[in-house]
Amino acid sequence: MNNYMRTVIICFIFSLLILSGCDDQLSYKGENTDLNCVVTNSILGYYSYDYNTIVVMEEDAYGRKMFINWGQTVAALDKPDADKPAYILSILISQKTEDGFVYYYPDNNFIIYKVAQPKRYNPSEEELYQYTRDICTEEDVEWLKEKNDWGNPIDVSKCVSVKVSKRSREYASQRPPAPTEAREKAYQQVATPQDIFYTGLFYYLTSDSFDRHIYFFRLLQDDKTYTKSYVVMFNKDGSFSPADGVMEITDLWRYQDMLRDFRERNGWDTPLERK
Repeated sequence: MNNYMRTVIICFIFSLLILSGCDDQLSYKGENTDLNCVVTNSILGYYSYDYNTIVVMEEDAYGRKMFINWGQTVAALDKPDADKPAYILSILISQKTEDGFVYYYPDNNFIIYKVAQPKRYNPSEEELYQYTRDICTEEDVEWLKEKNDWGNPIDVSKCVSVKVSKRSREYASQRPPAPTEAREKAYQQVATPQDIFYTGLFYYLTSDSFDRHIYFFRLLQDDKTYTKSYVVMFNKDGSFSPADGVMEITDLWRYQDMLRDFRERNGWDTPLERK
């Protein structure tokens, strides 16, 4: 083997090692991978490349799971470089997991609460239950169960499904992320002169069957404070509707109905119109 071929092989192996290391950094390492996929495809600005804490609270006669999740979302932060991470506690319902896919209702399948802590850590199961008892009411739980047909036969026609994957959902979807030019165009549509654009301000949420992609983003001013928050729905080619494709999220804790209406206005999960 000559020196040239030896160099090529060494470089190839080195590249594989780098890529596998990146893959590991972007992978979820906790338990209940299917339920983690429900969280990341439902909650705006949620990020968990490694661990969060998931505890199953209850299961109905048809296999639905109601579970607690503890993690972080950029929606809970005042500044991107905040000294104290902002945590959320959420309660979600999954309809079922089957053949490598997890099924859930796309709209009111979760409730979220902000819980601030002085440092990053993963609470124990007992601590998580205590947090839940402190801030979650019986009315909240009953509302969530009712919205998700708890105790009734599962209706798959009302569900969406995502492939169960440990990888970050933007990289696991096998769909390219929205290009920088598309993100900047959406940002500039609502930004003020004081706002600064960074492509990293956009957080992928989920995709439909026709390669539409929803992203969450926040306006960031030059004093490094967040102001308004938005969702944008990109088409496969990176375009979006100037009239309906960008919507402000005015309540970062109760936006489920807003997202449902946003999807409907933009033809979510319906065939693309032929031009």
